[in-house]
Amino acid sequence: VPVIDIEPLVRGTRRDWARVADEIGRAARGGGCFYIANHGIDASLQRAAYQAADDFFSLGTSEKLDVYIAKSRHHSGYVPVSERGLYPDECGERHYEAFDSSLDLLPHQVRAGDAHLMGPNLWPHLAGFRETTTRYFQAVSRLGWRMCRAFELHLGLDLGYFDSFMNRPTSQL
Repeated sequence: VPVIDIEPLVRGTRRDWARVADEIGRAARGGGCFYIANHGIDASLQRAAYQAADDFFSLGTSEKLDVYIAKSRHHSGYVPVSERGLYPDECGERHYEAFDSSLDLLPHQVRAGDAHLMGPNLWPHLAGFRETTTRYFQAVSRLGWRMCRAFELHLGLDLGYFDSFMNRPTSQL
C-alpha cells in the first residue's frame, strides 16, 4: 500500500499540490488504497482525543448509558459492546464499544429531509470531552476537505467542485 506525504497540500505551491494529487489519483486508480503521512493534524490534539476517549470509556456503565445511542434521534452517543448494527461485517460477536458523534447541529439547524445523522450530539458530563472531541472532528474534517481538493485537482475539476455536495456532511467520528 503506497504511503503518500500530503504535507504539500497544507504548505506547498500549486505545483506541489498537483504532484501530490496525481500520486493520490494513481493510488486510487491502482490498488484503490493508500496511507497518508504528514496530514497536519497536531500530535497534541491527537493525544488529547485519545485521552478523552480513554476518560470516557473508563466511566462506569451507568454513566456511559446516560448518553446511550438509542436516546438520540440523530445516531450519536454511547454504543455498548452488546449492540450490533445490521451490517454484514457485524454478523459475529462484537468485541468493542464505541462513542459516535457527527456534525453537532443545534435543533433549529436541522432541516426537513436531513439525514438521520444530522442534529445535536449526545455528550457525556465529562470535563473537556465535548470540546476535545469537537476540535478533533473539525481537524479531521479539514483533512477530508484537503483530500477532496486533491481529487478535484487530479480529475481536472474546478477547486471547490465538491463543496456543494458536502456542505452538511454526514461524517461520523
